[in-house]
Parts: sequence; C-alpha cells; structure tokens
Amino acid sequence: MTLVDLVIFDYDGTMLVDSETVATEVMVSYLAGLGAQLWFDETLIRFKDGRMADCIGALEAIRATPLPGDFAQVLRERIAP
Repeated sequence: MTLVDLVIFDYDGTMLVDSETVATEVMVSYLAGLGAQLWFDETLIRFKDGRMADCIGALEAIRATPLPGDFAQVLRERIAP
C-alpha cells in the first residue's frame, strides 16, 4: 500500500492542471508519427472541450484516411502513462 501525503479536490471550476495543453501536444506528436502535420494552436482551438469520437471523425476527414483502431486508447496512454 502507498501512503499519500496530499489529495486535492477541485470542485469550484478553477484549473489546477492545464491538461488540454498537454493532451494537444501529445496528440499533435502522435499524429505527426502517423503522417498528419497539424499546428498545435489550430488543434487546440479546434478540439478543445470536444468529444473523442468527434475528434477522431474530424481527424480522419483531415487525413482522408481512417486512424488506427486503437488511436484513442494509445493517445490516452501517451497522455497519462
């Protein structure tokens, strides 16, 4: 069992960690490896607060080819290893 020194619960809507920026950086890098060159700022604006299914559909339209079937799973694993 691991001892925990501190747990912070955020219920008031303030941002403790900007996870969308991190997720976008990982997504842009992952997509580059798949041959899709996207700008960070454009990707952040376009997909901010979006559903993963909608993001995948839009990305497939941009690429004009399907993403790997495990794209969402791999992306999540890369964001939070």
